[in-house]
Amino acid sequence: MPPYNRRLSLIGPNCSMCCTITSFFGIWFLLILGGLWSAGSEMLLLTTGTDVNYKNIGMSCYIGAGIYVFFLLCCSCQYWYRSKIVAQEEELATAAEASSL
Repeated sequence: MPPYNRRLSLIGPNCSMCCTITSFFGIWFLLILGGLWSAGSEMLLLTTGTDVNYKNIGMSCYIGAGIYVFFLLCCSCQYWYRSKIVAQEEELATAAEASSL
């Protein structure tokens, strides 16, 4: 197994998992809102007769969902990388105990 550099682990495992879960639900929420705005749902405005560009609001939701996809990838990679570091440290500790006996 190649040695993993601890400095590349930017955030801890709990924070990265929390960010991954939050990003996952944020993506779905913004995609649904973007679809509703793009479809021109007037129920989202709670008023009638206003001049609102539904397509621009929907596009903003899609851009926000894209940003959440980026953070989902970054945080899930951090979680994976951190778990590899922990597994390597446990393996090295087990090997050190076995060699000392």
